[in-house]
Amino acid sequence: MQKQAAAFAALILVFLVSVSSLAAFKPAFDSCDPFYVGVTYCGDSVEEAKQLIDKVKNYTNLFVLQSGSFLYDDNGIKEIGDYAVNSGLNVILYCGGGFMANNLSVYGLENWGDQFLGIYFLDEPGGKMIDKVTSTLGSTRISSNRDVSITLYSNESGSSYIDFSLSSGEINVFESLRSKQSSIISFFNGSGSNENFTATVHFDAFSSITGYYLNGTIVYSATKNNESDGSILESKTYIYQPNGSVQDKAGNNVTDQGNITQFTTYQELLDLYPLGSYKNLAAAFTEGALYELKNGQIQNQTILSQTMSKLFTSDYALYWFDYKAGYPTVFAEFVGNESRERHIALCRGAAETLGKDWGVMVTWKYNQPPYLESGDELYSDLSLAYSSGAKYAVVFSYPNITKYGTLTDEHFKTLERFWDTLHKDPSSLGSAKSSVAYVIPADYGFGFRSAEDTIWGVFPTDEYSAKIYSDTIALTAKYGAKLNILYDGAETAAKLGGYSAAYYYNQTVT
Repeated sequence: MQKQAAAFAALILVFLVSVSSLAAFKPAFDSCDPFYVGVTYCGDSVEEAKQLIDKVKNYTNLFVLQSGSFLYDDNGIKEIGDYAVNSGLNVILYCGGGFMANNLSVYGLENWGDQFLGIYFLDEPGGKMIDKVTSTLGSTRISSNRDVSITLYSNESGSSYIDFSLSSGEINVFESLRSKQSSIISFFNGSGSNENFTATVHFDAFSSITGYYLNGTIVYSATKNNESDGSILESKTYIYQPNGSVQDKAGNNVTDQGNITQFTTYQELLDLYPLGSYKNLAAAFTEGALYELKNGQIQNQTILSQTMSKLFTSDYALYWFDYKAGYPTVFAEFVGNESRERHIALCRGAAETLGKDWGVMVTWKYNQPPYLESGDELYSDLSLAYSSGAKYAVVFSYPNITKYGTLTDEHFKTLERFWDTLHKDPSSLGSAKSSVAYVIPADYGFGFRSAEDTIWGVFPTDEYSAKIYSDTIALTAKYGAKLNILYDGAETAAKLGGYSAAYYYNQTVT
């Protein structure tokens, strides 16, 4: 009996020692604040996606389906997602349209539970703004010469928009009221005959253009149309002078059309011009970046809210404003030989100040094969992401130059080595948590890639650009990944007490 008791006690001791050992090597991503590491699939084959999942499922915990080929293939997306989840991975799904994003969000939550992390919606909104790829921000359209059109509303009842012409200083306000008629439409069916169908046709029953000029003159033109066929019934034009007089198109004075004070003023309209200031353009970006999703076909606010709460994107600029636009999580892109510490300072600085999550997307080092960096460089980038407090680290794999995109055996071995370190010795990856702040002006959408980089992709450099750029180089050299870059304002002021040092753009940085 005593031998049995002694043996039982020994077993208990071994069990306790084993549990203690497991606790000591508990991976960071098993804690209450998990860490996700994974790869993207950007190809066009369900079977290839499954092969990549099989390849990485034992040393990653995240799979990002980031393929444009599956944008309108619900079944393919769901099959790949099901396979990834059944393989033990968490999933993020790429979507380019609001309707599909909401549908997949509902499906993911219902079928994958906590393993569905969310929707990767659109790509690089800030970077596209800086590099002038974006021409539309919700209801605002920006042309290459900085002319702007803002849609105030557009529906079946009518529309209204404002055009700003930078070169002439002219502002035009367009308005229309629409009528709705049924009409028989005839079309050639390709089989040697015409077919007819009934369609609803909208005619402008009334339209007007109000033109504002730098000399203070306002020209108002209105047209009344036949509601059944859109033909013009009446047209008139009046010219309103700053001195209160009014003339018709022929130059005759009129006294029954009011005066210039009945119109919105030129300055009031100019205040709406998004390129008139950094503040206006920041507002246009934050209101417009997710306009399609927020104002799409989904009317169910519960579904929209749950989709918005699980949105992801990657970017290389304007991280602060991505978050302000509504993204809960942004991945900072580690690209080429650009400073990793600068991207961390900008993305993590925004996330920590605004109470959001952040991660890293390791993208191309080269613009030609092999595209991806070496295994040792990848290990260094993954380690830096983890040690700097990122919640996610993802390796971008595109184009398909190998069976697994751009990923090679060297990269898979690196991912496995990194995963093993996370399990056994996460402290060896180091710690570079934020402790120093650098504060730049509010709404300052600077690209940070050079002293000559643009502001918002629209404005040239100003008196602060070169200093902010050189300050950033100096501070990242001094503090490494412990630096956060913040935008001046109440949200930043509330957080500065948590930093050991704070520097400002309008002060000498030493």
